[in-house]
Amino acid sequence: MKQTDETREFLSALGKTIQKYRKAKGLTQEKLAILVGSESENDQRSLISKIESGKRNPDAFLLSRIASVLDVPATTLMNEAMHVQDETKVCELFERCYGKDAFKAVQLFLKLDVDDRADITDLMISKLRREKYSTQDGSKIG
Repeated sequence: MKQTDETREFLSALGKTIQKYRKAKGLTQEKLAILVGSESENDQRSLISKIESGKRNPDAFLLSRIASVLDVPATTLMNEAMHVQDETKVCELFERCYGKDAFKAVQLFLKLDVDDRADITDLMISKLRREKYSTQDGSKIG
């Protein structure tokens, strides 16, 4: 059965979410597969690798076993994956609309603490009050 782009995006996001929780528990892909009880020794690491890369769609039973080993509800894995998927789409749209430089500036801004964000915002407002940022009708931006 052919997957839609949306399905592929969701499976990729789900895989990243599972990987995040697996790493947080200090598990290798092989160890997670063993704990989940994968079918064969050859399939152990491959199973988790395919899920984490979005190439395999885990059925509900497998997802619940993975969630159980990771000590997180399966619904949390799915909800976080949907959030990652939505966030990725928003980021792509922002970058398309405003360009890579603006996107990078926002990413950097979000890494700052509250005080430094306020300083940067004040600096931008100050710069926007300059004559070169005046509009055609004589009013100022900011």
